[in-house]
Amino acid sequence: MSFYHYHRWMLASLFVVIPIVTTQAFDENNARSLVGSFYSNLTIIAGEKFDADGSPKEAAVLAKYNSIELCSTENISLPNEFHQFGFEGNDRFLGALTYLGRLQNFANAYDVVFKANILAVEAQEEIKAAKSENATNFYNVYVKKSIAANGKTKSYTDTVLVYAQKGKIQNIHNITGGGFRSGGQESVLNMRGEAARLFASKKYNEAFKMYLQIVKKSPTEGDAYYRLGLMAYHNKGCKEVFKNGRERRTKALEYMEKAEKYGNDEIKTYAKRVLYYMKNGSV
Repeated sequence: MSFYHYHRWMLASLFVVIPIVTTQAFDENNARSLVGSFYSNLTIIAGEKFDADGSPKEAAVLAKYNSIELCSTENISLPNEFHQFGFEGNDRFLGALTYLGRLQNFANAYDVVFKANILAVEAQEEIKAAKSENATNFYNVYVKKSIAANGKTKSYTDTVLVYAQKGKIQNIHNITGGGFRSGGQESVLNMRGEAARLFASKKYNEAFKMYLQIVKKSPTEGDAYYRLGLMAYHNKGCKEVFKNGRERRTKALEYMEKAEKYGNDEIKTYAKRVLYYMKNGSV
């Protein structure tokens, strides 16, 4: 990048405004907008080849800067899809700064077509013991992504974890990045995205059935058990599934115990609290 272009980029960067939001102000629409902006920046980077002097174009540099600003740190984990195209190493995941730099090099090496579409936004909800408790702390945003380059087209379902208190992206996983288990997991990820979409649309009967299919196919899906536990406890989408209220509450407890056992760190924390509320009659 020339000295002139560098200072134009620095000047533009000064006017990039990243809103500061509190947990109370941050909702599903904010999470959707945040993640949408991140993937829009990736699309810009993927569409730009280097200048004739071998430096990244100004639009790509600014998009890279904006992408980092949307992450909690420059070292959050992103899946490395590039190795599936035979490009620059076989790391299973990359830090955000490394990922963006590799995307720039990848776009310069090939004619890349990068597309992304948000499938659903799912709040990591808890059963609240009191109205004074904090609002949702995390959101899962499911993104359908495709990358075409070097004669290949690959599709992925990204799960983007958004930390509401900071209004930032915490990490991104898909089957390529090593964030999930293998063995039919790609279809499970697609099912999770569809289940989240159904739940967000308040189609609870269909969502409950989908989550049951997920745990049948992959019995260690803590996130699905957590959602089943919440829905069973609140009698959403399962009125025809259980014989009576006692059976339903027993299953809700069982689902939540499995969520605590198999979930990631966030799910384990939520499930532990919900179990306390369930067992102590605080909900």
